[in-house]
Parts: sequence; structure tokens; C-alpha cells
Amino acid sequence: MNDNLVFIVLSLMTKFGTIFFLSHRISYRVAQLITVTSINLPCASGSFALHNRNLSVRNSKLYSASPASDGDSTSEAKDAEILPISKPSVGTNLVKSDWKPPQGEAFKQGIFPNVPKLITMDATDTLIQLKSEVGLIYRNILHEATRFRARLPTPDCFTQAFNKAFLEVDENYPCYGCGLGMTSREWWHMVSKKTFDYVEQLDYEPGLRRRLDGPLGDAVFEVLYSSVFTGTEAWELKPGVLDALSRFKMWREESGPMIAVLANHDERLHQIFTNLGIADAFDFVLTSREIGSAKPSRSAFEVAMSRAGVGEASLCMHIGDG
Repeated sequence: MNDNLVFIVLSLMTKFGTIFFLSHRISYRVAQLITVTSINLPCASGSFALHNRNLSVRNSKLYSASPASDGDSTSEAKDAEILPISKPSVGTNLVKSDWKPPQGEAFKQGIFPNVPKLITMDATDTLIQLKSEVGLIYRNILHEATRFRARLPTPDCFTQAFNKAFLEVDENYPCYGCGLGMTSREWWHMVSKKTFDYVEQLDYEPGLRRRLDGPLGDAVFEVLYSSVFTGTEAWELKPGVLDALSRFKMWREESGPMIAVLANHDERLHQIFTNLGIADAFDFVLTSREIGSAKPSRSAFEVAMSRAGVGEASLCMHIGDG
């Protein structure tokens, strides 16, 4: 293999993602540094079965159709501000491993000329994934809000509507509204409203459209934004992630590279990682909402390099799903 390749794609692990090297002159032998075996460890499990969860608080919101909060919560991220990362004080899903970092004569002889100092990872579909299609989640929460009485179309109708709404809002208000005087809550409220607007079949259910344009729609959004999409009801770890992060963590602790997340996401990603038990696996987590720049923009990677104190792109790599 040519050692002068500008862009090298290496397989990290089955079903885990693809490694993108942000450098030049990286020997393919670097793959030996981070070879791991995909092991399907038990992680956050369970089906998206609403009746099996404690829904007392949610039901009070949905059934009373109370308006969502005004969005002035102190947990909202400020525009283009990197929030301090707090690590959980107790509990972790990371496991011990017998893996040892590379060492010996190979480094002295320069076989690995660009051992990375920073490894960043994507989030969605690399570390975490939705338990079910997004349309099913939207449909289930709306169905619950109507006390399971409304006749609703198939989840696919909601998924298509969501994809259309998301792309439209993202094009007009990139980075979840960062720098535009818009909170991420307001951004997602717009996506939620447009999603239901684009499901034309909802017009066939008498009175439902009118209720969605009022308190019912606000209540459904509040549950989706503040509860469902911040934890294990919607999200789960991808297979093999726990073992891989354990190995990366051990490498880091043996004078290895910094391990971070750089994702096109809003600030709730920190809470998602905490709820999934992997927040302490990373030195820092950066979202496009907080830094005001989205991948694959060069500026997004430069923010990560600056945060890590790494000045050369050849000493960095990024792991993603595409």
C-alpha cells in the first residue's frame, strides 16, 4: 500500500464505523495500533414499549396537554460556547480489557511516524443509534397523548415527514440555530411542528389537527425533547462500542491519544452519554450547536484540535460512519 496516500480508510471494527485519517503519510500499519474485536456486549436494552415504563410524569403532561416550558432553562447552551464537560461521579459501563498499547522498537525505528495525539469520534450511528425508526417514536408519543384513541398512519409516514422537516429547518437554521438567536429547544419545536404538519393523513382524524396546533402539540414536543430523546428510551449503544471504548480508554491512560467526540448534534448529547454510561470515556465532547460549526467543515475539526492543544492535522484522526 502507498505510504503517501492523502486519505486512508481503515476498518475499525464490524458494525462500528470507519476511521478517517486527517493526515498524510500515515502507514497502514497504524491499523495495528487500534485493532479491536467487535464483541456484542449487553448494553442499554429493552424494547420501545411505553406501557413498561414509568409514565406518571409524562402522562400528566400529555393528558393535560399543558404547554411546554418557555425555553429559558439554564441548561440551554449559549451560541458558539463550549460548555464545560462534567463527568459522572458514580457508575460506568466501561469494562476491563487485556489490551496493551503498542510499544517497543517499532516506535524507535519510525515505523509509525504519525502516532495520533487526538482521536475524535462521531456520535449517531457510530457510538449510539436509535432503538427504532424516528417515525415510530413520534407516532407512539402522539398516540399516547390521545390516550391511544386516535387512528394514526403508519410510522413510515411520520419518518418521511420528519426527514423533510429536519432537512428544511437545518438548511434555514444550521447548527441547530446557533448564532441566530434561537435555542435548540426552539429549533426542535419547529422540526416537531413541521413533522406533524407534513403527515397529511392526520387530517382524517376529526379534531386532531386543531389540537396539534395548540396545547397538545406543545405537550407532545416537550416529552419528545426533554424525555424521550435524552436517554435510553430512544437511544442505545451500537454493538461493540463498550469494548472498543474500554480499549481506547486504556490506550489513553498509557500516554496514548486524547479521546473526544465531535458530532453534529445539540447540547443534549452530554446527557445522552451520561444516561448511557459512557460520558467518562472521553476527554471532551463537542457538538455543532456549541461550537457553531458542523462537520465536515474544516473549522469544526480545528476547534477540536485547539481544545486538545494539537497543532498538526497529521496527528489527528476521526472515526465516523460514512
